[in-house]
Amino acid sequence: MEFDLSSVLILDDDLIFLRGFARCWSQHARTVLQSTSLHQALTTLEETQVELALIDLWLEEETGLQALATIGARFPMTACVVMSGVLTCAHVVEAMRLGAADCVSKGTPVDAIIRRLRCGPDPNAPLGPRPSLDSLEALERERINRVLGECGCNISEAARRLGIHRRTLQRKLRKYPSQ
Repeated sequence: MEFDLSSVLILDDDLIFLRGFARCWSQHARTVLQSTSLHQALTTLEETQVELALIDLWLEEETGLQALATIGARFPMTACVVMSGVLTCAHVVEAMRLGAADCVSKGTPVDAIIRRLRCGPDPNAPLGPRPSLDSLEALERERINRVLGECGCNISEAARRLGIHRRTLQRKLRKYPSQ
């Protein structure tokens, strides 16, 4: 599958992940659009031609599969990728049946997503990407940022919710500085 990365739409209701992922994509696409709901995504797609839509499987008001079906039906020229922190075989099969170009774990590096879309997944590889050290670190960073946001950046409370010592959390925050 060939497509131009002039514009990418990311549909995710987690604002912290959405902003960070959009920053990563901004190095690979001229325009990166962000939506937190299907309604907002559809409005954006009506105004702007988008080559790639990255859709979170679990949205607040609807599922990513519903969003995939709606976007696929109304904008067939937009390649759609479903992403989730937890992908099951049933979700992957249903997403592919609905027309998804691919399914990836949240935290899959942008380069890997682009490579999979351009070259196709390795036919001998298992379904879904193999977690790499980079993707595991990205998942950890995403979780830490989400919990920190929920706690209003209170380090002690975030550490308690994460089940780690406050100093360990501070070390991790130095390792993953905010971008």
